[in-house]
Amino acid sequence: NDLLLNGDLETGNSKYWSTWGSEVGLEIVAGYNGGNALKSFNRVGSTWHNFAQTLNLDCVNNAWDRLSFSAKIKIELNGELVQCNPYHGSNGEGFENCPDMYLHTDDGQGIRHYEHVGWISTSEYDIDNGWYLISGLYSLRPTMVGPQMYSKLLFLGTNTEYDVVIDNAQIKHLPKQCGALIENPSLENGALYWQSSDRWRAKVSLYSPGASGEDDFAYRAYQRDHSWRGIRQKLDPLCFVSGEEYSITAKFRMLNATDGEGVMCDVNRQHTTNDVCPSVSIYGFNCPSNTKYWRFYNALGGDELVWDPDSYNDFSAAFTVDDELSVCNDVWVYIHEVNKEYEIVLDDLQISSYETDEPTHSPTPGETEPSTEADSESPTSSPTTRPTVATVTSCPIDESTPSEISSGPVMLARSSSLCVLTKAIVELDGNLTGIAPVALSYDGGDWENAAGDFSTALLRGQEFGDYSVGSHITLPDLPTNQTYYLTSYSRHVSETDKLARLLETATFGTTAKDLANWTKGDLTTATAKEWIQDQMSLPVTSHREFFRQRTNTRLIHPVGIGRSNHPCGKLSRWRNFAFSSKEGGRAVNEVQIFEATYDVETDTYITIKLNGHVRTVISPDLAFENSEYTLVFNKEYEMCGRPEEYVAGRFWLRMDDDSCQILPNPVVHFYFDSVQPETVLTLPAISESIFEPIDELKARGGEYIIFDGLSDSLCDKLNDVNEEGDPPVFGQLPDGSWLQFDPILVLQENTLESHIHDGGGLVRSLTADITRCSNAPRSFLNEGHCTLSDSATACGSSGTPNLLIDLNSDNIMDIHTITGQYVYGVLGLPLIDAFSNAQPWPCEPNLRTRWEILGAGDCAQTSMGSETLGTLSELLVQKGTSDENPLLRDIIFPITGSTCDSSDSDSLVEVEIVLGSQCFSRVHPEHMSVYDFTYWTLENTHPGNMIAAMEGHAHPIKKWMDDGHNTFLSYPAFDVPGAPSTLANHPITRWDNHSPKFSKLGRYGDTVKFVDLPNEIRLDEVAEHFGADTEASGGGIMVCGSPFESANDPSLGKVFHAVNGRDTDWDLWRQREYTWTQVGLDAPDQLRQRVAWALAQLFVIARGAIGVQNSHSEVFLNYYDIFTRGAFGNYRDILREISYSPLMAENLSYLQSKSAAYTWETQNKISFADENFSREIMQLFSTGLVKLNLDGTPMVDDSGNPILAYTNDEIMSFARVWTGFDYQRGRGNVEETSWSGNRHDPMKIQSGWRDKFPKTDMTGGYIGDGYPLCVDLPDKFFLRKGATYRLLGAPHMPELMEDDSLFENDITLKKFVLYSASALKAELCNADSNGACQYANTVTLDTTLSCTDKECNADALRVVQVNDGIHYEYIRPPCVEQVFYANAKKVIFKDRSLDSSCANPLLPYASEACCEGQQDIVAERSPDYLYDQERVFYSTAGSRCDAMGMSSCDFNAIEGIDWHKKGYHWTTDSCAIRVKINREGQVALVYEPDSYAFLHPHIRNDNRNFFKVYWDVDYPKNDKDGSVGNACGNGICQSLVTGGCLCDTTITESRVFKEMPSSVAEVLSKLTIGWYDTGAYDLGSYSDAILGGNGVTAYLAASTGVYDTATVFEVMDDYGRLHRFKNTKEHVRVQGASQYAFRNAPSFMSVLNSEADARDALYETEAALDHYFYHDNVAPFIAFRIIQRFTTSNPKPRYVKAVA
Repeated sequence: NDLLLNGDLETGNSKYWSTWGSEVGLEIVAGYNGGNALKSFNRVGSTWHNFAQTLNLDCVNNAWDRLSFSAKIKIELNGELVQCNPYHGSNGEGFENCPDMYLHTDDGQGIRHYEHVGWISTSEYDIDNGWYLISGLYSLRPTMVGPQMYSKLLFLGTNTEYDVVIDNAQIKHLPKQCGALIENPSLENGALYWQSSDRWRAKVSLYSPGASGEDDFAYRAYQRDHSWRGIRQKLDPLCFVSGEEYSITAKFRMLNATDGEGVMCDVNRQHTTNDVCPSVSIYGFNCPSNTKYWRFYNALGGDELVWDPDSYNDFSAAFTVDDELSVCNDVWVYIHEVNKEYEIVLDDLQISSYETDEPTHSPTPGETEPSTEADSESPTSSPTTRPTVATVTSCPIDESTPSEISSGPVMLARSSSLCVLTKAIVELDGNLTGIAPVALSYDGGDWENAAGDFSTALLRGQEFGDYSVGSHITLPDLPTNQTYYLTSYSRHVSETDKLARLLETATFGTTAKDLANWTKGDLTTATAKEWIQDQMSLPVTSHREFFRQRTNTRLIHPVGIGRSNHPCGKLSRWRNFAFSSKEGGRAVNEVQIFEATYDVETDTYITIKLNGHVRTVISPDLAFENSEYTLVFNKEYEMCGRPEEYVAGRFWLRMDDDSCQILPNPVVHFYFDSVQPETVLTLPAISESIFEPIDELKARGGEYIIFDGLSDSLCDKLNDVNEEGDPPVFGQLPDGSWLQFDPILVLQENTLESHIHDGGGLVRSLTADITRCSNAPRSFLNEGHCTLSDSATACGSSGTPNLLIDLNSDNIMDIHTITGQYVYGVLGLPLIDAFSNAQPWPCEPNLRTRWEILGAGDCAQTSMGSETLGTLSELLVQKGTSDENPLLRDIIFPITGSTCDSSDSDSLVEVEIVLGSQCFSRVHPEHMSVYDFTYWTLENTHPGNMIAAMEGHAHPIKKWMDDGHNTFLSYPAFDVPGAPSTLANHPITRWDNHSPKFSKLGRYGDTVKFVDLPNEIRLDEVAEHFGADTEASGGGIMVCGSPFESANDPSLGKVFHAVNGRDTDWDLWRQREYTWTQVGLDAPDQLRQRVAWALAQLFVIARGAIGVQNSHSEVFLNYYDIFTRGAFGNYRDILREISYSPLMAENLSYLQSKSAAYTWETQNKISFADENFSREIMQLFSTGLVKLNLDGTPMVDDSGNPILAYTNDEIMSFARVWTGFDYQRGRGNVEETSWSGNRHDPMKIQSGWRDKFPKTDMTGGYIGDGYPLCVDLPDKFFLRKGATYRLLGAPHMPELMEDDSLFENDITLKKFVLYSASALKAELCNADSNGACQYANTVTLDTTLSCTDKECNADALRVVQVNDGIHYEYIRPPCVEQVFYANAKKVIFKDRSLDSSCANPLLPYASEACCEGQQDIVAERSPDYLYDQERVFYSTAGSRCDAMGMSSCDFNAIEGIDWHKKGYHWTTDSCAIRVKINREGQVALVYEPDSYAFLHPHIRNDNRNFFKVYWDVDYPKNDKDGSVGNACGNGICQSLVTGGCLCDTTITESRVFKEMPSSVAEVLSKLTIGWYDTGAYDLGSYSDAILGGNGVTAYLAASTGVYDTATVFEVMDDYGRLHRFKNTKEHVRVQGASQYAFRNAPSFMSVLNSEADARDALYETEAALDHYFYHDNVAPFIAFRIIQRFTTSNPKPRYVKAVA
């Protein structure tokens, strides 16, 4: 816990301390209270120069964990003590500033941060010794945590003339403690952790006496220059979880600042005035939206609320954390906002977890149902664990008279009504005060402790012992004036009250109507159960469906979400006013042009036109409301404003002076002698159920709806799609009146059961691809409902394009043209800016530096030390083997193992190194990085934008692209001739502060993957421009729907608006509230809605964390529907659905989280998987922090401390599970966002982003334990019982595996076509009685099939063609690979110039490569290969080569096959699998093939992909890594210069059981390698089942008939899950030192890139979700929280156990 070493200097030297500034000297001097201290002197150059210490924060891996900082400090001048100014401002009274504590960190990307973490807490100055206390609290940012993050403690801010002395310095990791949030609340440790709220504007000090007397201290704020100045302390932000309740207690005084006397205040005042009493404020800073501010006044009431100016006054308040505060990164408590003339005195402030007494099912003091546990026997005369009590004490019969009871052992009789045991103070007059409940019995039930902490504390944790005669406990002794009492109460609850209580807890409220409609008789368990069953049987009221049905948005042009309806179709709408809100100045399309044509000489009527089309005619008396303006006829005006949608409502025209003037919205009408509209339909008369008014209040009777459509002869001549610019359609009624067709958005029904037949392809075609394909992606939600469309217009996604894009000028310009995003390479970032801010020297550990590659003649070698030159040159050359960028090279200086000349540290910033024909010139670490700068083009983001506009200059961000067609932006670090002075000389800190807001694409010259582009650029149009197909179309497409994606119903009126990119409606965020409220009020399935509301409070998402406009509704309602649909389902399903929800992924920041290996390989950046969701899914959604008993009480260790359910190791491990999640492609028929992301459908997994390495679980094992090994699956499993196939339809590209994207349109592609006589083909065809195939979505073989034709020669299948246009993807069952294995073989990808790797010869992971002889370097594939990119076993590859008269070989290239059809190919070379071990015993995988050109970084010996393993005992340790090294196993392993050891490995396998195990528990605890169903193996492979009689079944291998490593055990666990285990264990041992061994680790993901696919990532995710769900904590943890949200906030353990 001591993160700062030698802080008390008791080593007698400055060990572990260093300096910040090369000239600073250090010496040991006399310390505080004796001992030693450390003095810094000769602090020349900067006030920052002082002593410092580099910290090891590896053990603090949780973002937002708190550290406490403290030290004693003083300053001297020429050896004399000097008083300093703690306040750093005008309060300093002429003294020099005191030093402050800072934490200097590096975020792993070369960006420095300086965080203010400690300052002097009081004004007190020790004149004799000069010491001050400096302290502070700080929550670590995400960029500061994790292994190898660089941190250093600094002391800054004191004039360089002074020497600084420090002693007793400490940094401690504060554990999360949400029970009591305030540190040092009673000032026992002086002013530790307390601060002035504004230290330069208010002073603080200790004050005596405190609330407890003369020996006690309080904290005082004085010399306050404003009422807002006062006292504060930083709180733990992790404790502020939405829904958590806290109480605030404190003691206050206020003193007159002039004479120090106590002053009065008005206790009833609750706003800031001169006489307001102290309050407590909570501030949330660094929140996603705005700063959060809560002020709490004293909640004490009655006689307690009196202010005594001469003593301390009690304060009490309470609050519940809301969603806004819960997402703030910094939370503080403030005491301020009182008259500035007063001094504030504070003591005993505490913020504690708040618990309330529980309400119940009916109005009783406890839960309704008594315990069903049987009574135990009577006490015995022999010694027992409790004293024997002969007398049974009964409760008093008289309710008005309590009976006194003595302390000591008592046996209390059960009460048939209600009896309460209380503790009370007996006053001198005999009155009882301070009455507090201790225990109670009611309804004949056992005695139990009262809820809350008081009873627990008083009884010292005792629980009642229950016997047949009563309940026993020992009552502790009380002070002389206190005693125990028993009091009886009678209870009678009416049947109405019981029923009301049930309905109140299980619905959104009880009404008199509800009570009157109850028909089930008296409320009993049986009738309550019947009511609940009735509620559970009701159909789901979906919030999403409610919204969609009422979303009837006006739409005059197709949009991405959909098109408008047809005038002649059912439910078409019509209006009698000329202009709608879509036709005003707020329209997002072209300017709307109004014209009133009229010739006074010839015209009878004024003709009103919009955009050249006639809208109506009116009498010639049209005039502006403002008589100062005259409407000019035959003149075009721009529309402005938003027309009011009713006859005579206002609309606005823009005048020449830019004002907007009002005209009345005219009625639609035409006369026989007026202009006539182009298209007129005959309308029926207004009549009920045929043609009715609608939205009468909004439109004032001016809107109508036709229910059954029109049959006018003109209908077929009208366009299918209404487009902007089309003439409006009019209709005439039989009475001669006119209406205009009012087109509205059509949302199609696309539910699970009734999805769009062609996936929305027809609408997409009719709208010329403006409306997107509506086909929902296949997922666990809709898989069973998808169908194969035979429509020629069917559409569907072809998946994320496997596309590479070069970041060059042409492509950057194309990206801008397509997307409108301002993408630039950045130039002009200096190494040293105009303000002397400089980059560190390039040899700073863990610093990333960038070097521009020039010709040797373009620069000059910089003078530097030989060691510096050698080290930097080596790093540059070494990186050149993997960095293919021709322009730039990035290197990261190692943390250990590389050194430079210290003499270069202050001067070496601008560096040029000549190596052969090249010169490497150091540049800023983001020089020529390509960013999307669009954020900085907005008016309110970049200050220069507005300045440039005001001064008439070009836009400072857009000008490079718009004016100069330049793809580089120059950062104005220095004055530019001719540029505005206000736009030059930018400090580099401005870039540092703003650049995190820009999305980075890569470096100019890099080749990047389309999938890695920022969301705003990753559009279909971009992919298609660069040659990718983004959609499949035509017959044979699988089409799917989405839950409650219902059609809209125009007859329900225009209630809601769907955001669609052409919006004129505002304040739409309330639509979500309105939906929730209306459903809550009106839905018949009240219990479901109530459960959904409870679940939604558990799985909270913060609106501010979701990157979608606040006006969007459907995405949030769809998320809420997870809980309405799942309210009566399985919690496991909910856990899965929220985990795949893009909103949850955005909320907890694991969306597009990438593995450390992927980020390092693609961006050359050290990063770690995001830990947010990994932490919260355990802490909040499944297990909680500590292990629980079934009743919800914490399990404790031998010392009585709670046992953690998980540690930071598990958080980091599970974080790697949540890598790879990404949006599905955007689609139509859902509320549209402005880019291609999809927040409606469950996310997909980008397999390339997924972490490939083993993950430990919460129970001492691995995610993957219990699953069979892939090498153990039976041969040709694709024909075995249990094999699964998934229908693809016409597309032949696999969805859960990955083939080269060129396969999609390759007509020469060799497919695996099933032979006509194939049994597999017959199963997949599933022919009916007429022989027609009935293709099922998913086919699982229920019996093992015989192979036919080439099936007999296949080792593995991917996609099979059943018939023309029909393909199935084979889905291999879940299995795992052992990360370490024997006899590895080298494989080469395509040819030797690309990468090599190791592969397990027992897995079908590569193709054959055959040579004429071993000296031949050009190989061939067998002409008999079965399909392109077929994978086979190593042995099969050899057999195929033998059949050709050739042999497997180590080749350079493969002839006779297209480049895209090559994959990994087997070679004859061996491949060593080694293990790299770090100081903590974590391991990384290292592959070393016999020879190779390139290895992927994730398997090289410098990779950092460490994972936890379980060592048997010790492990090899490098002596450089600490004092406990063992020379890397006494020299057996290689000691790495960067720390850690590199060892050779061997694999051992051994039998576990030699006979039938004794129990199921023994099997589950000792076996970890799973096995598949023995019925899938060849007949006769196993013996008949051997039943152990203890729940264990054994299957012996028929070949041996004994218990050996091939034996399979079958057991069922306590949760009803069937497990099969192989009777073996595998160990990885250090070769040459077998005592160093760990259990071989399983992993779902293959380390071989081509085999790490989405299928296995999905399997791994499901295994992780199972691990959470089946954890023993989940039932009590979730039960407790559900109870809280239905009946009581503080449930008793018995209640929790019953529910759990």
